[in-house]
Formats: sequence, structure tokens, C-alpha cells
Amino acid sequence: MPQLFTNNAWGTLASQLNAGATSLALTTGQGARFPSPTGGDYFLLTLIGLTGTTETSWEIVKCTARSTDTLTIVRAQEGTSDATWAVGTRVELRVTAAPLADLGQITTLAKTDSNFIVGDGSKWVAESGATARTSLGLGTAATTASTDYAPAAKGVTNGDSHNHDGGDGAQIAYSSLSGKPSVGKILQVVQASGPSSEVDVSSDSWSSLNLSASITPSAASSKVLVLVSIPINLYNYSSATTLKGQMRLLRASTELIQQAAFPYLYINSAVAKEYNIPYSCVYLDSPSTTSSTTYSLEGRRGNADTSLYLGTNNVGTITLLEVAA
Repeated sequence: MPQLFTNNAWGTLASQLNAGATSLALTTGQGARFPSPTGGDYFLLTLIGLTGTTETSWEIVKCTARSTDTLTIVRAQEGTSDATWAVGTRVELRVTAAPLADLGQITTLAKTDSNFIVGDGSKWVAESGATARTSLGLGTAATTASTDYAPAAKGVTNGDSHNHDGGDGAQIAYSSLSGKPSVGKILQVVQASGPSSEVDVSSDSWSSLNLSASITPSAASSKVLVLVSIPINLYNYSSATTLKGQMRLLRASTELIQQAAFPYLYINSAVAKEYNIPYSCVYLDSPSTTSSTTYSLEGRRGNADTSLYLGTNNVGTITLLEVAA
């Protein structure tokens, strides 16, 4: 809620401001001289009473909103009194004592390296890092090394980049993270690309699509989030009007999920057709083991006229994330 300022903003009351009123009206067109507070912003106004040309009375008000020439105000700020003000009373945006006192207080604080300036409920104080963490309820969390929160690559097999043309199945593994919180934390990530070799499936039996990755959970209670993304070619060279292929995700030999890859893609021509279809799968698994676990993708045709094909240029990925339970 910052305090707003502008230079040389002044106006006069268009109508009497009674004691207790929470809005004031400026002479037409004068409101544009003042800021327009939003979202908790505000500025301070001073109403000025004159005896002749001498200022003899004042009221400071807090303006929290402005609509053209009408200002919403909170009365009697900084020890001044809520009063009645006549038409024509001068109103100015002035720098007042309270914000300057806050700034003055800050300038007196010790300029010790690594100190924090915090409010204690009544004034500003300078605190050491350890004291400020306690004040903010952080305890010792902020003393944890930043490297404990940043996953670092353990290494990449077969070079530092994926060879998409060769489908080398490069894997990237990340070190587990230490520190709090533990539940829901990503402990490690393994990713592989593929297929590692060309695949052409033209049977009703499940066949490997040469895309797999292995992970060794650090705890039997961990979950494994599996993300699969790969483009699939479905084709036929007959007069069939429907292409249909099926995919499934396995943990070792256990089927986790089976999906049809766009099972009803109609072809309105008897000529040969081939379609490239993006396929993706997301599955949260509970392997309940600390042994190396392999996840893989298999496919099969969905009808006698369809074949399912992946070349080494159909680069896909399978990503395994160990999630602390």
C-alpha cells in the first residue's frame, strides 16, 4: 500500500465538507491534478483554514480513491481533528510529518553488513539475518545451501545431447534433493528418447515400440510420474476407410494403461493414406520397490487394414519423475 505523491497538486472545495463526511468534492476539473489510488494506494491531503492570509487550522485526510473530482477520504490523520470546512477551502497534497519520521527513523539504524530492516509492530528495527529469520517464522530454512534445492545433472549417456536421427535413447538423471519439504518433492528425473530402431507393427499382437526408461526409486513409498510423448504413423494401402491403432504403457510386464490412438480416423478415399498422430500419456504409478524399474511403450494395430509405424525420425520421449510420498 504505497503512499502516492505528485508535485504542486492543489484545489478548492466545491461544496461544504461536514465533520464525519467521507468524501469531498473539488472544483470542477481540479481532480486531475491529484493521483488516482488503486489497490490500497493512498495519498495525504491537507485542508487549510485561513485567517486573512495566515494559515491557522489544518486537517490531514487520507485519500484512498478518486473519481474525477470526488475524493474518498479517511478523516483526522496524524493527530489533526475532524472539522467542518467551508466552500472554497484550499486543499493541498503536502509532505507531512509521519512518513518523514519513518524515513528519519530508518536513517538512524545501524548500517551493518547483512542486516535486514523489519517492522516490529510499532517501529522499524535493524536485525541480523538469524534474528530476521526468526521474526519471519523461517527458522533455519534460509541457512540451507542453495545447491540443496537445485537439481544437478549426474551425466548424460552417449554424449551431451540427444541424437535424434539415431534415436540413441540418451538418458539424463538428476540428483535427489535434500531439505524441506519432503512430501511431493521431485527426488530424481530420468528421461530417454526413441525409438532406438525402426518399428513397423502390422499385427494384432502387442509389439515393443523401442521406447523405454528405467528408474531406481529411493524409497518403496515413492510414486513415479510417467510422461510419454511421441508421434505415431498410422497407415494403410487398401480401400479401408478407418485407421485404428492402440498403445499401452507397461511397468516391466505389467500393463498400466491402454489407450486407442485416435481409433476412428476416417479416410474418404480408396488410395493409400498415412497419418502422423501425436500421442501422449501421463500416468502416476506406485511401484512399491527400491529396485530398478523399467517403463516401456507397446503398440498394435486396431484393425486388419491398419499398420503402425515409427521411424528413427519419429523422435519421442519417456520421462520418469520420482515423487516423494
